[in-house]
Amino acid sequence: IYPDGWGIDNVVSFQIFDRQGSLLWNASGPKQEVAWDGFFNGQLQPVGTYTYRVVVNTLIGTELIKTGKFELIR
Repeated sequence: IYPDGWGIDNVVSFQIFDRQGSLLWNASGPKQEVAWDGFFNGQLQPVGTYTYRVVVNTLIGTELIKTGKFELIR
């Protein structure tokens, strides 16, 4: 999973949290390089609900912050 959308210039921060609020992933850079593969400390994470927080710079020079949830499925 990675942040995607029109107008994203750079990902300042892409964070993934588990149900207990523990940080599993934190990356920055071009959107294709911040993708989370579903692993934490070498362990594939269980199917379930995860929370994300992403901060991006847009092509017009603004900073956007978005949060939400997603389902990890296999």
